Amino acid sequence: MENFYPFEELKKINIPTLIVHGDADTHVPYDDSKNYVRNLKNGKLITIKSSEHGFHDSEKDSHKANQETLKFFLKYL
Repeated sequence: MENFYPFEELKKINIPTLIVHGDADTHVPYDDSKNYVRNLKNGKLITIKSSEHGFHDSEKDSHKANQETLKFFLKYL
C-alpha cells in the first residue's frame, strides 16, 4: 500500500458503498476501514464486534455480515 493512495481514490466514489469489518481482524487493520469510510461520500461501515477476518470463526458473525450485505443490496440494487 506504500505505492497507492486509496484515500484519494475513495473520495472519487459517489455511489453507496458498504464496508463490513470485524474489529478483531488480524489480517487487515480495522482502523483502515474506519479511515476509508470517512473518505467515502456515501459510505457506511458495519462493525462485527470481536470478529476475525472473513467472519469464519463464528456462524453468528458470518450470518450478521451476510444479512447486512443483503440489506444493503436490497436497498441499493
